[in-house]
Amino acid sequence: MDERKIEILNTIIKSYIKSAVPVGSRTISKESGLGISSATIRNEMADLEDLGYLNKPHTSAGRVPSTKAYRFYVDEILQIFNGNDFLNNRLKDRILSDATGIEDIYKNTVKELANYTNCVSFIITPKKRDTKINHIELLKLDETLVLILLIGNRGVVEKDIISLKFPIKNSELNMIKAYLNSELTQIEFNEIEEMKVTVTGELLKHKDFIYDVIKRASTFNSHIKSVDIYYDGLGNVLNFLDFKDITGAKNFMTLLENRSLFIEALSSMEDSNIDVSIGDENDSDLLKDMSIVRAGLNVPSKYGQIGILGPMRMDYQNLLDSVALFRNILSDIIMRVL
Repeated sequence: MDERKIEILNTIIKSYIKSAVPVGSRTISKESGLGISSATIRNEMADLEDLGYLNKPHTSAGRVPSTKAYRFYVDEILQIFNGNDFLNNRLKDRILSDATGIEDIYKNTVKELANYTNCVSFIITPKKRDTKINHIELLKLDETLVLILLIGNRGVVEKDIISLKFPIKNSELNMIKAYLNSELTQIEFNEIEEMKVTVTGELLKHKDFIYDVIKRASTFNSHIKSVDIYYDGLGNVLNFLDFKDITGAKNFMTLLENRSLFIEALSSMEDSNIDVSIGDENDSDLLKDMSIVRAGLNVPSKYGQIGILGPMRMDYQNLLDSVALFRNILSDIIMRVL
Protein backbone atom coordinates (compact mmCIF):
# COMPACT_ATOMS: atom_id res chain seq x y z
CA MET A 1 0.00 0.00 0.00
CA ASP A 2 1.33 3.46 -0.85
CA GLU A 3 1.78 6.15 1.81
CA ARG A 4 -1.36 8.08 0.83
CA LYS A 5 -3.59 5.05 1.29
CA ILE A 6 -1.90 4.31 4.62
CA GLU A 7 -2.51 7.89 5.80
CA ILE A 8 -6.17 7.77 4.74
CA LEU A 9 -6.67 4.36 6.38
CA ASN A 10 -5.07 5.50 9.65
CA THR A 11 -7.22 8.63 9.63
CA ILE A 12 -10.38 6.54 9.19
CA ILE A 13 -9.40 4.16 11.99
CA LYS A 14 -8.54 6.93 14.45
CA SER A 15 -11.73 8.83 13.64
CA TYR A 16 -13.89 5.73 14.01
CA ILE A 17 -12.21 4.77 17.29
CA LYS A 18 -13.03 8.22 18.62
CA SER A 19 -16.59 8.64 17.35
CA ALA A 20 -17.99 5.20 16.36
CA VAL A 21 -19.49 6.99 13.34
CA PRO A 22 -18.78 5.80 9.77
CA VAL A 23 -16.14 8.06 8.23
CA GLY A 24 -16.71 10.01 5.02
CA SER A 25 -14.41 11.88 2.65
CA ARG A 26 -15.10 15.29 4.26
CA THR A 27 -13.88 14.06 7.65
CA ILE A 28 -10.73 12.64 6.07
CA SER A 29 -10.10 15.88 4.21
CA LYS A 30 -10.29 17.84 7.48
CA GLU A 31 -8.32 15.45 9.68
CA SER A 32 -5.64 14.01 7.41
CA GLY A 33 -3.95 17.20 6.22
CA LEU A 34 -3.21 15.57 2.88
CA GLY A 35 -4.43 18.53 0.84
CA ILE A 36 -6.21 16.42 -1.79
CA SER A 37 -9.72 16.68 -3.15
CA SER A 38 -12.73 14.80 -1.81
CA ALA A 39 -13.04 13.03 -5.16
CA THR A 40 -9.48 11.69 -4.86
CA ILE A 41 -10.16 10.59 -1.28
CA ARG A 42 -13.31 8.76 -2.39
CA ASN A 43 -11.32 6.93 -5.08
CA GLU A 44 -8.71 5.92 -2.52
CA MET A 45 -11.44 4.75 -0.13
CA ALA A 46 -12.96 2.64 -2.91
CA ASP A 47 -9.55 1.04 -3.49
CA LEU A 48 -9.17 0.34 0.23
CA GLU A 49 -12.61 -1.24 0.25
CA ASP A 50 -11.66 -3.46 -2.69
CA LEU A 51 -8.49 -4.47 -0.81
CA GLY A 52 -10.60 -5.53 2.19
CA TYR A 53 -9.56 -2.76 4.60
CA LEU A 54 -12.90 -0.92 4.70
CA ASN A 55 -16.54 -1.89 4.99
CA LYS A 56 -19.53 0.20 3.97
CA PRO A 57 -22.57 0.05 6.26
CA HIS A 58 -25.84 -0.09 4.35
CA THR A 59 -27.28 2.93 6.13
CA SER A 60 -24.32 5.26 5.65
CA ALA A 61 -22.21 6.77 2.89
CA GLY A 62 -19.15 6.54 5.15
CA ARG A 63 -16.79 3.63 5.74
CA VAL A 64 -15.75 1.66 8.81
CA PRO A 65 -12.51 -0.29 9.32
CA SER A 66 -12.48 -4.06 8.82
CA THR A 67 -10.63 -6.60 10.95
CA LYS A 68 -7.87 -6.48 8.33
CA ALA A 69 -7.58 -2.70 8.79
CA TYR A 70 -7.31 -2.96 12.57
CA ARG A 71 -4.65 -5.67 12.19
CA PHE A 72 -2.61 -3.41 9.89
CA TYR A 73 -2.96 -0.52 12.34
CA VAL A 74 -2.03 -2.60 15.41
CA ASP A 75 0.97 -4.19 13.67
CA GLU A 76 2.28 -0.70 12.93
CA ILE A 77 1.93 0.20 16.64
CA LEU A 78 3.55 -3.04 17.79
CA GLN A 79 6.59 -2.44 15.58
CA ILE A 80 7.55 0.55 17.73
CA PHE A 81 5.94 -0.56 21.02
CA ASN A 82 8.38 -1.00 23.90
CA GLY A 83 5.92 -1.28 26.78
CA ASN A 84 5.59 0.89 29.81
CA ASP A 85 8.19 0.07 32.47
CA PHE A 86 6.96 2.72 34.88
CA LEU A 87 5.47 1.15 38.00
CA ASN A 88 2.73 3.37 39.35
CA ASN A 89 3.08 3.25 43.15
CA ARG A 90 -0.43 4.59 43.68
CA LEU A 91 -1.91 1.75 41.63
CA LYS A 92 0.28 -0.76 43.43
CA ASP A 93 -0.93 0.53 46.80
CA ARG A 94 -4.58 0.16 45.74
CA ILE A 95 -3.95 -3.39 44.50
CA LEU A 96 -2.33 -4.35 47.80
CA SER A 97 -4.96 -2.57 49.90
CA ASP A 98 -6.74 -5.00 52.27
CA ALA A 99 -5.22 -7.98 50.41
CA THR A 100 -4.76 -11.00 52.68
CA GLY A 101 -3.51 -13.36 49.98
CA ILE A 102 -2.77 -13.78 46.30
CA GLU A 103 -6.46 -14.19 45.40
CA ASP A 104 -7.26 -10.76 46.81
CA ILE A 105 -4.37 -9.33 44.80
CA TYR A 106 -5.78 -10.80 41.58
CA LYS A 107 -9.28 -9.48 42.38
CA ASN A 108 -7.98 -6.01 43.19
CA THR A 109 -5.87 -5.96 40.02
CA VAL A 110 -8.73 -6.78 37.63
CA LYS A 111 -10.91 -4.22 39.40
CA GLU A 112 -8.30 -1.48 38.98
CA LEU A 113 -7.56 -2.46 35.37
CA ALA A 114 -11.27 -2.41 34.44
CA ASN A 115 -11.67 1.05 35.99
CA TYR A 116 -8.47 2.28 34.33
CA THR A 117 -9.42 1.12 30.82
CA ASN A 118 -13.27 1.04 30.83
CA CYS A 119 -13.01 -2.45 29.37
CA VAL A 120 -13.54 -5.96 30.69
CA SER A 121 -10.34 -7.00 32.43
CA PHE A 122 -9.11 -10.52 33.14
CA ILE A 123 -6.26 -12.44 34.72
CA ILE A 124 -5.58 -16.08 33.97
CA THR A 125 -3.49 -17.14 36.92
CA PRO A 126 -0.05 -18.68 36.70
CA LYS A 127 0.20 -22.14 38.17
CA LYS A 128 0.95 -21.73 41.84
CA ARG A 129 4.25 -22.92 43.21
CA ASP A 130 3.11 -23.97 46.69
CA THR A 131 4.22 -27.49 47.59
CA LYS A 132 3.02 -27.74 51.20
CA ILE A 133 0.77 -26.12 53.80
CA ASN A 134 2.56 -23.52 55.88
CA HIS A 135 -0.17 -22.83 58.45
CA ILE A 136 -3.74 -23.76 59.34
CA GLU A 137 -5.95 -21.18 61.04
CA LEU A 138 -9.32 -21.94 62.60
CA LEU A 139 -11.64 -19.03 63.42
CA LYS A 140 -14.92 -19.41 65.28
CA LEU A 141 -17.73 -17.54 63.48
CA ASP A 142 -20.46 -18.59 65.90
CA GLU A 143 -21.19 -21.57 68.18
CA THR A 144 -21.27 -24.11 65.33
CA LEU A 145 -19.53 -22.41 62.37
CA VAL A 146 -15.75 -22.42 61.92
CA LEU A 147 -13.77 -20.63 59.20
CA ILE A 148 -10.73 -22.58 57.96
CA LEU A 149 -7.75 -20.81 56.40
CA LEU A 150 -5.21 -23.06 54.68
CA ILE A 151 -2.07 -21.05 53.89
CA GLY A 152 0.46 -22.46 51.44
CA ASN A 153 4.21 -22.03 51.75
CA ARG A 154 4.18 -19.59 48.80
CA GLY A 155 1.27 -17.46 49.94
CA VAL A 156 -1.81 -19.13 48.41
CA VAL A 157 -4.78 -19.00 50.80
CA GLU A 158 -7.74 -21.38 50.62
CA LYS A 159 -10.84 -20.49 52.67
CA ASP A 160 -13.65 -22.80 53.73
CA ILE A 161 -16.41 -22.98 56.34
CA ILE A 162 -17.36 -26.08 58.32
CA SER A 163 -20.66 -26.46 60.15
CA LEU A 164 -20.30 -28.40 63.40
CA LYS A 165 -22.82 -30.83 64.87
CA PHE A 166 -22.52 -29.28 68.32
CA PRO A 167 -20.95 -26.12 69.84
CA ILE A 168 -17.21 -25.90 70.42
CA LYS A 169 -15.27 -23.87 72.97
CA ASN A 170 -12.45 -21.52 71.99
CA SER A 171 -10.04 -23.51 74.13
CA GLU A 172 -10.99 -26.70 72.28
CA LEU A 173 -10.64 -24.97 68.91
CA ASN A 174 -7.16 -23.74 69.84
CA MET A 175 -6.19 -27.26 70.89
CA ILE A 176 -7.40 -28.67 67.57
CA LYS A 177 -5.56 -25.94 65.65
CA ALA A 178 -2.31 -26.71 67.46
CA TYR A 179 -2.74 -30.43 66.76
CA LEU A 180 -3.47 -29.93 63.06
CA ASN A 181 -0.53 -27.57 62.59
CA SER A 182 1.78 -30.08 64.26
CA GLU A 183 0.52 -32.90 62.06
CA LEU A 184 -0.03 -31.29 58.66
CA THR A 185 2.25 -28.29 58.13
CA GLN A 186 5.53 -28.48 56.25
CA ILE A 187 4.51 -31.86 54.80
CA GLU A 188 4.38 -32.40 51.02
CA PHE A 189 0.85 -32.46 49.61
CA ASN A 190 1.07 -36.01 48.31
CA GLU A 191 2.00 -37.15 51.83
CA ILE A 192 -1.05 -35.43 53.36
CA GLU A 193 -3.29 -37.28 50.92
CA GLU A 194 -1.88 -40.60 52.16
CA MET A 195 -1.71 -39.77 55.88
CA LYS A 196 -3.60 -41.79 58.48
CA VAL A 197 -4.15 -39.62 61.54
CA THR A 198 -5.29 -41.16 64.82
CA VAL A 199 -7.29 -38.92 67.16
CA THR A 200 -7.20 -39.73 70.89
CA GLY A 201 -7.81 -38.20 74.31
CA GLU A 202 -9.61 -34.88 74.66
CA LEU A 203 -9.73 -34.48 70.87
CA LEU A 204 -11.68 -37.66 70.33
CA LYS A 205 -15.11 -36.03 70.62
CA HIS A 206 -14.16 -33.68 67.78
CA LYS A 207 -12.74 -36.40 65.51
CA ASP A 208 -15.33 -35.82 62.74
CA PHE A 209 -14.41 -32.13 62.60
CA ILE A 210 -10.68 -32.91 62.60
CA TYR A 211 -11.02 -35.50 59.84
CA ASP A 212 -13.09 -33.03 57.83
CA VAL A 213 -10.31 -30.41 58.06
CA ILE A 214 -7.71 -33.00 57.04
CA LYS A 215 -9.86 -34.04 54.08
CA ARG A 216 -10.12 -30.43 52.91
CA ALA A 217 -6.40 -29.91 53.43
CA SER A 218 -5.72 -32.94 51.21
CA THR A 219 -7.60 -31.26 48.33
CA PHE A 220 -5.46 -28.11 48.64
CA ASN A 221 -2.98 -29.65 46.20
CA SER A 222 -5.52 -30.11 43.40
CA HIS A 223 -6.82 -26.56 43.91
CA ILE A 224 -3.46 -24.88 43.47
CA LYS A 225 -2.46 -27.03 40.48
CA SER A 226 -5.35 -25.67 38.45
CA VAL A 227 -5.34 -22.32 36.72
CA ASP A 228 -8.18 -19.94 37.39
CA ILE A 229 -9.58 -16.80 35.86
CA TYR A 230 -10.50 -13.52 37.50
CA TYR A 231 -12.38 -10.77 35.69
CA ASP A 232 -14.08 -7.45 36.33
CA GLY A 233 -15.80 -4.62 34.47
CA LEU A 234 -18.75 -6.54 33.06
CA GLY A 235 -20.80 -3.36 33.25
CA ASN A 236 -18.39 -1.75 30.79
CA VAL A 237 -19.68 -4.09 28.06
CA LEU A 238 -22.99 -2.25 28.05
CA ASN A 239 -21.18 1.07 27.64
CA PHE A 240 -19.57 0.07 24.35
CA LEU A 241 -21.37 1.84 21.53
CA ASP A 242 -20.86 -1.32 19.49
CA PHE A 243 -22.97 -3.33 21.95
CA LYS A 244 -26.40 -1.86 21.26
CA ASP A 245 -27.35 -5.42 20.32
CA ILE A 246 -28.61 -6.81 23.64
CA THR A 247 -28.44 -10.38 22.30
CA GLY A 248 -24.75 -9.96 21.56
CA ALA A 249 -24.15 -8.62 25.06
CA LYS A 250 -26.05 -11.55 26.62
CA ASN A 251 -24.04 -14.05 24.56
CA PHE A 252 -20.84 -12.43 25.76
CA MET A 253 -22.00 -12.64 29.39
CA THR A 254 -22.69 -16.36 28.83
CA LEU A 255 -19.09 -16.82 27.73
CA LEU A 256 -17.78 -15.08 30.84
CA GLU A 257 -19.93 -17.24 33.12
CA ASN A 258 -18.40 -20.42 31.67
CA ARG A 259 -14.87 -20.30 33.09
CA SER A 260 -13.47 -23.29 31.18
CA LEU A 261 -14.91 -21.98 27.89
CA PHE A 262 -13.53 -18.51 28.58
CA ILE A 263 -10.04 -19.85 29.34
CA GLU A 264 -10.19 -21.97 26.18
CA ALA A 265 -11.27 -18.96 24.11
CA LEU A 266 -8.40 -16.86 25.41
CA SER A 267 -5.85 -19.72 25.28
CA SER A 268 -2.39 -19.66 26.83
CA MET A 269 0.51 -17.55 25.63
CA GLU A 270 3.92 -18.91 24.72
CA ASP A 271 5.87 -16.01 26.23
CA SER A 272 5.48 -12.71 28.04
CA ASN A 273 5.19 -10.55 24.91
CA ILE A 274 2.12 -8.40 24.48
CA ASP A 275 -0.43 -9.75 22.03
CA VAL A 276 -3.52 -8.41 20.26
CA SER A 277 -6.25 -10.50 18.64
CA ILE A 278 -8.93 -8.72 16.65
CA GLY A 279 -12.46 -9.68 15.63
CA ASP A 280 -12.42 -12.73 13.37
CA GLU A 281 -8.94 -13.65 14.65
CA ASN A 282 -10.58 -14.83 17.89
CA ASP A 283 -11.49 -18.52 18.01
CA SER A 284 -14.80 -18.05 19.81
CA ASP A 285 -17.76 -16.85 17.74
CA LEU A 286 -18.86 -14.82 20.78
CA LEU A 287 -15.70 -12.70 20.47
CA LYS A 288 -15.91 -11.97 16.74
CA ASP A 289 -16.87 -8.33 17.34
CA MET A 290 -14.26 -7.74 20.04
CA SER A 291 -10.53 -7.29 20.45
CA ILE A 292 -8.31 -8.75 23.15
CA VAL A 293 -5.13 -7.11 24.38
CA ARG A 294 -3.13 -9.34 26.69
CA ALA A 295 0.36 -9.91 28.02
CA GLY A 296 2.06 -12.84 29.70
CA LEU A 297 3.14 -12.27 33.28
CA ASN A 298 6.86 -11.82 33.90
CA VAL A 299 7.05 -14.59 36.50
CA PRO A 300 8.86 -17.95 36.44
CA SER A 301 5.79 -19.85 35.31
CA LYS A 302 4.57 -21.52 32.14
CA TYR A 303 1.13 -19.96 32.39
CA GLY A 304 -0.37 -16.65 33.40
CA GLN A 305 -1.64 -13.62 31.55
CA ILE A 306 -3.41 -10.34 32.11
CA GLY A 307 -5.50 -8.46 29.60
CA ILE A 308 -8.63 -6.67 28.53
CA LEU A 309 -11.54 -7.24 26.17
CA GLY A 310 -13.24 -4.40 24.36
CA PRO A 311 -14.72 -3.30 21.04
CA MET A 312 -12.62 -3.57 17.88
CA ARG A 313 -12.54 0.22 17.68
CA MET A 314 -10.65 0.47 20.99
CA ASP A 315 -7.80 2.95 21.48
CA TYR A 316 -5.06 0.38 20.90
CA GLN A 317 -2.11 2.65 21.63
CA ASN A 318 -3.29 3.66 25.11
CA LEU A 319 -4.63 0.23 25.98
CA LEU A 320 -1.39 -1.48 25.01
CA ASP A 321 0.35 0.88 27.43
CA SER A 322 -2.25 0.16 30.13
CA VAL A 323 -1.96 -3.63 29.87
CA ALA A 324 1.84 -3.40 29.89
CA LEU A 325 1.72 -1.16 32.98
CA PHE A 326 -0.53 -3.53 34.94
CA ARG A 327 1.42 -6.58 33.75
CA ASN A 328 4.60 -5.06 35.18
CA ILE A 329 2.94 -4.05 38.45
CA LEU A 330 1.33 -7.46 38.99
CA SER A 331 4.48 -9.36 38.01
CA ASP A 332 6.47 -7.30 40.49
CA ILE A 333 3.96 -7.97 43.27
CA ILE A 334 3.83 -11.72 42.55
CA MET A 335 7.61 -11.99 42.66
CA ARG A 336 7.66 -10.22 46.03
CA VAL A 337 4.84 -12.10 47.78
CA LEU A 338 5.56 -15.55 46.38
